[in-house]
Order: sequence, then structure tokens, then C-alpha cells
Amino acid sequence: MWIAVLIAWTVTLAVGLFFLVTRTDRDIALGRLEEVTEGEIARIAREERARDLSGSPARRLMETLFAPIGEFVKRISSIGGDVEGRLIGAGLTGSLTVGEFVGIKVVALLVLGATALIALPYVRAMGEQSLLLALFALPLAGFVGPDLVLNYLVRARKRMIRKRLVDALDLIVLSMEAGVGFEGALARTAEKIRGPISEELSQMLGEINHGKARADAFSDMAARVQLAELSLLVAAINQADRLGTGIADSLRGLASNLRERNIQIAREAAAKLSVKMVFPLVLFIFPALFIVILGPAIISVIESGGLF
Repeated sequence: MWIAVLIAWTVTLAVGLFFLVTRTDRDIALGRLEEVTEGEIARIAREERARDLSGSPARRLMETLFAPIGEFVKRISSIGGDVEGRLIGAGLTGSLTVGEFVGIKVVALLVLGATALIALPYVRAMGEQSLLLALFALPLAGFVGPDLVLNYLVRARKRMIRKRLVDALDLIVLSMEAGVGFEGALARTAEKIRGPISEELSQMLGEINHGKARADAFSDMAARVQLAELSLLVAAINQADRLGTGIADSLRGLASNLRERNIQIAREAAAKLSVKMVFPLVLFIFPALFIVILGPAIISVIESGGLF
């Protein structure tokens, strides 16, 4: 029973951390509102939400508990060295700091470690090996769990950017062919395309408007996302600038290549499905099928005394 309770606490903590750092339904609604209002009303709503969040219990807990613990641990150890890059890759720089993330890891480790120690007298029947495993596994799960969630968010954001990048390139090309300048086409695309690609384009345009060179802004965007397709986009734009060729033609060719690559990736994923389905079939489908088919016959044989 206590093992089930400990597992339930671990799962609850992991789910809580996941929803703490992911977007809410209100964020999705604001995204839809922005499509209709060209961003103005949604921008005001986001500012109000940020002000409300600054005084929310979750925000106060982050600032008063997790952040001080995380900053202290950062000063005395090397924990959190690569966290900032992953937070940027996950799009969480505005809602979660490095110190807060490290604090979450440390608090989760301490809470689950204390839980394992408190439950130790009640689960002695498990055996020494199982007890030692629980004592090490629960704190380890609390310390590693936030990293796993963050890595998942980084991968999910990259998938979303890869999925919408071709559409963004098509919209940029169409806007430029309609007579809009390149930066104007980027701004228009950032307004119309939803998701992480819009956030990255908006940040890049903001850097350009504040005086950063366009090539540097594109390079910084590729460095933040760490996606091969965005690196190809930066290379194509820089090459077009150096050679004096049309950017629209370069982007059209890049969009065609990326579309073919996405199709190839989809075909490879479909080809791997048959292999991935073997394990669920063997472990879950076949046993249940055998029970349904052979179960009544075995019961009948046992009742008739045929096995004895």
C-alpha cells in the first residue's frame, strides 16, 4: 500500500511540475484572440495576466522558496550550468529562471527523500534490496524528473517549429512576391503564424529594430532553437545577401527542400511503426487475446476434471 502511495506522490509531483511550466488553456485562448484582433487586445490581456501572475501564490512560492534555494545551490556547485540554454529552447525564459528551476529540483529531491525515510518503518516487509532501491530511486526521481520534463518541452517545441517552418517560409515568399519587403514579410508572418515560430520571429524582429544586424539576429535565433532547418534558413539568407540573389527565390527553394525532407521523415516514421508495434502486441494484445479465446476452454476442461 505504501509503495502505491509513494508512486502516486511521485506521479502527482511530476504532473504538477509539467503543468507548472507549460502553457494553460488561457494562453491558447489568447492565441486565438490575437488572430482576430491583430494582437493588440491579446497583448493587453497578456500584460494583465503577467501582473496577476506576479502576485499569485505560485509566483510568490517561486520567488520566496525555489529561487533562493536554487541560487544558493548554484553558488556552491555546478548544478544548472546548461539549464539556461534548455529554458531558452523550451521557451520558458519569461516564466522560469535558472535559480527557480534548480530550486524545484532540490526541493523535489528533499521532499521525496523525506517521504522515503518517513515511509521506511512501514515497508520493512519489502526486503532490504527493495528498501535500498526505494531510498535511492525516489530522491533520484525528484531530482531528475524536472530535467526530463524540460527536455521533453524542448523536443516538443522543436517539433512544432519544424512543423510550421515550411508554412512560414511559404507565407514570407508570398508576401515578398506581393511587394512587401523582407522584414515586413517577416513581421506579417509572425502575426499570422501561431506557435513557437511566431515567438522566435517576433523576438528576432525586435532585436533588429533595436539595432542588431539582421545576420546576427538570424544567427542568434538559430543558436537559441538549435534546429538544423533554422540553420539552413540562416545560411540561405546569408548566401542570398552575399551573392545579391533574390531572397524569395532562395526561400522558395529551401521550402521545397524542407517539404521533401518532412515527407521523408514521415515515411521513415511510418516504416518504423511495424517494429514498434511488436512490443505492445506481445506484451498486451496477444496475452489478452489468448485469455479471451482459450480461457473458456481451459475453464471447461478444469471443471470436467480433464487435467487431473
